[in-house]
Amino acid sequence: MLAFEPIPSIYAVLCENLRLNSIDWVKAECLAASDGEGRLRMWFEAGNLLSFTSRLSEKDNLIVPVTSIDRYVESAGLSKLDFVKIDVEGAEDAVVRGMTTTLQRFRPVILVEIHGNDGKESEGLQQLKAMGYKLMRVERVGLTPWDTQARGGHLVGVNMA
Repeated sequence: MLAFEPIPSIYAVLCENLRLNSIDWVKAECLAASDGEGRLRMWFEAGNLLSFTSRLSEKDNLIVPVTSIDRYVESAGLSKLDFVKIDVEGAEDAVVRGMTTTLQRFRPVILVEIHGNDGKESEGLQQLKAMGYKLMRVERVGLTPWDTQARGGHLVGVNMA
């Protein structure tokens, strides 16, 4: 299992929790996922000890390393990928763009937390649908059909192709 966390202080907490709980089957990486390689500027503000907010920014206070999932999977030589959780505070479209080869190859189940309510269709969700994913919204009563123009909530995607 892999976990990507680009913010160094949160990455340190993640690693410490893995160590304290003797979880040696998770590999943590201090990286951001996106659709390219290099470094990104992010705005980072600690809301409290257990909740943090970050977003991509051209001008703000934290520079983090970034990779695409496709590049990471290829360089790590992964031969299996069953499940992907994406919770990237509004950068979902970029992450999906950066993992199309991985999605086509492994067809993992996807859980995505969607942010924003701008009324525009999500490029990433449209891409998932075009690749054969059935998209369902996670609700308290179960799963309901997903409207790609709805920009908020949790989504499960299962590849039906």
